[in-house]
Amino acid sequence: MLPVARDPALTAAYRLMRRHMALKQRVSQLRHPLRAALHLAFPELHPLIQDLTQPTSWRFLRAHPTPESIVRHGRRCFLEQGQPRRGWGQWPPEQLQHMYDLARERIGLRAPYRIDAFESKALAHDRTDALATQHLWRTQALELLEARRDCQRRLQLPRIGTPTAAALLTAIGDVHAYTNGQPLVTLAGRDVRRFASGASIRKLPKLSHVGSGSLRHGLSHYALRLVAHDPHCTTSYQRRQHHSSGKGAGQRALMAVCDKTIRMLYRILTDHTPYTPQKDQSIAAYYAAPRTAASIGLRAREGRSGGGKPGCAFGPY
Repeated sequence: MLPVARDPALTAAYRLMRRHMALKQRVSQLRHPLRAALHLAFPELHPLIQDLTQPTSWRFLRAHPTPESIVRHGRRCFLEQGQPRRGWGQWPPEQLQHMYDLARERIGLRAPYRIDAFESKALAHDRTDALATQHLWRTQALELLEARRDCQRRLQLPRIGTPTAAALLTAIGDVHAYTNGQPLVTLAGRDVRRFASGASIRKLPKLSHVGSGSLRHGLSHYALRLVAHDPHCTTSYQRRQHHSSGKGAGQRALMAVCDKTIRMLYRILTDHTPYTPQKDQSIAAYYAAPRTAASIGLRAREGRSGGGKPGCAFGPY
């Protein structure tokens, strides 16, 4: 594939957003060793802390990684530490009391020299540092893009945030370097890849999954948000899922929403027009107009020449 055309500001923002996405993946990967350490040292806490990505969860684990750290200073001290909402999020006092009772009757393993406490604290601090650095890189990238007209025009789309708009803008680059929306679909890896020689037993081709991974990631998450909250995209998703029933119907319908979304982005940025819920219908009419005109011209030429296949009921012999 050809390199994506970007001006210096977009190039700098693209490098910052790539680093931001790498740190975001690092934060997501830290959940698994932190969950494993929690399951060995304090398994009773496993069903109570279901989401380790919440700030309340990793703040609690950073302060009290083991049952010994919870019961060390007594119930009153532990509950007083959990009273300020600024440091403990939205956990109610009843849940903290239940955690203290579980810590007194723990059945987890006791690691020598408090290795379990050190491991949980180290992972929690690592996740805190990764979140802070991720926020720093993202803030610097958004400062480079906040004054651009194409970024402001993209923010007019429904259910899109500033980080998502920045990720899509930096991944696409200069939109005027593309002739239509199909190269953007190819760049996102959402085009169909066909390899066939003679008769094939495969019924449906697969997606290529080549091109820009950051564009594919941002586009997929934005399509999920549109399907969940935008009524127009929800209707389109359900209609496509109904027409494409069977295994993988939901994924195929979601890919159709991604295809429609990237084409709408191209038309909005090139035509300098605001978004409307009927934008996909106008884009479909725009692309269907040349094909309709060509088919009408072909029929007219066939009618003037008196052509037609022998035995065909739609034309003379």
